[in-house]
Amino acid sequence: MGRFLLEARDLRYARGGTQILAGVTVGLHAGEFGVLLGPSGSGKSSLLRCMAGIVRPDRGEVLLDGRPLSERDGVSLARAVGMVPQDDIIHTQLRLRDALEYAARLRFPAGTSEQEIQSAVDRVLSAIELEHRARTRIKKLSGGQRKRASMGIELLCAPRVLFLDEPTSGLDPDLESTTMKLLRKLADEGRGVLTTTHSTASVELADFLLVVVAGHLAYGGPPQGALEHFGVSDHDLIFKALRKGEPTAWARRYAQSPRARSFAQRGPRALRAAGGRAG
Repeated sequence: MGRFLLEARDLRYARGGTQILAGVTVGLHAGEFGVLLGPSGSGKSSLLRCMAGIVRPDRGEVLLDGRPLSERDGVSLARAVGMVPQDDIIHTQLRLRDALEYAARLRFPAGTSEQEIQSAVDRVLSAIELEHRARTRIKKLSGGQRKRASMGIELLCAPRVLFLDEPTSGLDPDLESTTMKLLRKLADEGRGVLTTTHSTASVELADFLLVVVAGHLAYGGPPQGALEHFGVSDHDLIFKALRKGEPTAWARRYAQSPRARSFAQRGPRALRAAGGRAG
C-alpha cells in the first residue's frame, strides 16, 4: 500500500452542541478522483473544510505527505491544497483573464515575473478549457463556465490536492457531465481531487465514492460497489436507503464489511485499475 497523498484520521467536529463529524477516516492518493455524497446536513462541507485545513477538527488530524496540516504555515498549505467553495469566488465585473492575472499577483511570491504570471494564466485557461472566453466578462459566462473560472483561481498555484463543494449545483445535465469530466481530467494530471455533489449522474467517472450520513462514514469504495452495499439499483436511491436506517447502524455495517478494509488499504489508483471492483 502506498502512502496517501492526504489522509484524514478519525475527524470529529461539533458546533453548538451538534456532532457534525463523528470519527471519519479517509485517504486520497495522487491521481484519484473521489465523489462525496450525503443528504443535506450530513457533514459533507465540514469534512472538506477540515481536510483542506480551513477548519481545525476537535479531534483527529489531517496529514499531507504524512505530515500534519497543523505543522504547515498558511502559505505552503495554500499552495498545496486548493478549495473551491459553493459560492463563486471571482469578481463578475472583470474579464476572465484579468481576474486570473490579479489573483496570480496576489497569490504568487513577491518578485514573480510578468512572464511567469502570464504563463500560469495561460496554463489555467487551458486546464479549465476556457481559452476562447479569456476576454469575456465573468458576468457573461454561463453558470458552468463561472464554476470553472472559480476552479481556475485555485489552480493558479498548481495545488496537489483540490477540494470542491457542490461545483455542479444548479447546472443542467450536460454541464454537470462536462464539469465532472473536467475534474476527472484534473485528477488524471496527478492531483488528488475530491468533490461533494447531490447529483449521481456522473459518479462512475470517479475512482471512489464516499457516502456520509449525520457525520458518519456509511460507505467508501468504488461507485458500482455502493449499489450492492446499500441494496439499490441506482445511485440516486442511496439517499432513500439512508433514511431507512440509523446513521450509527450504517457506520457499523460499513466498518465491519470487507469493503472498508479494502478501501483503507488500497494502493494508488487501485480501484480504477481493477475496473471499479472491490472485495
